[in-house]
Amino acid sequence: MLNNILNLDGVTVLDKKQQKQVNGGMNSCKIVTFTNGVRSEPQRIWNLPSDGYSQEYYAQIACGQELSGDNPVDRCFYDCSHDGFGQ
Repeated sequence: MLNNILNLDGVTVLDKKQQKQVNGGMNSCKIVTFTNGVRSEPQRIWNLPSDGYSQEYYAQIACGQELSGDNPVDRCFYDCSHDGFGQ
């Protein structure tokens, strides 16, 4: 299947440098938490820094803070815009 994809017109394999420069979406992530089985409304984290770290890096930090804060949650999930929300 990979060979079929690579043979399509307009398909290019990106090298490591090109892959690092790909930045799609709106540079934001959504955080959803669960406490005692109750799901929170998604919280959006906007304007994440463009300092070489991924959106997921900052979302993981945010979830870590939610899990260990003054009012810790039971579970935390994130979804970032770089690959389209819901992917």
